[in-house]
Amino acid sequence: MRAYGARLPVVLGAMATVLAVLFGLQFLYARQAVVLPLSTQLRQTPGVSGQPVVRQSGGSLHIRVRLQQVPDLRATYHQLLSVVRAAAGGRTVHLRVQDSATAALRADFYRKLNFIIDQGRATGQYVQMRQAFLAASRSLGLSDAQLTVGEAHVYVALTQGSHDLYEILPLRLPAAAAGGAG
Repeated sequence: MRAYGARLPVVLGAMATVLAVLFGLQFLYARQAVVLPLSTQLRQTPGVSGQPVVRQSGGSLHIRVRLQQVPDLRATYHQLLSVVRAAAGGRTVHLRVQDSATAALRADFYRKLNFIIDQGRATGQYVQMRQAFLAASRSLGLSDAQLTVGEAHVYVALTQGSHDLYEILPLRLPAAAAGGAG
């Protein structure tokens, strides 16, 4: 088959090859210019344990960082976020913090403490939320429990021995969750 004197399969094959090379070069550039430097910067941030995972998807950066025990989750999170945003160059950023929680610590949080936080988020009674949270945490025998309310998030840090649980929750519940199904 010929189109304008050239063989169509040859032209299509050449176009596919050029596109594959261009996408490969774009991937390598993004890896060298964004992913590797960002991973290095994150590893050097106090509180980060191990190798951060950085993925690009479209115009977004997805970052997963494992934390060791940190004295102030809110300050650590904001420091990580500023490092990521500086490297992101206007891309959307999704930062996820990983912890070393055991199944029992996670169960204590979700079965006994999360309701207190959700109630405070729904009603806006943050002082009462924090007091009830700390009292419930003491009754569970945790080594340490911190709850900090920021401008946009609630930061939860629980410690049981050498294991930590970190949760960063939106300050306000979504409308459907706060209003019920009613």
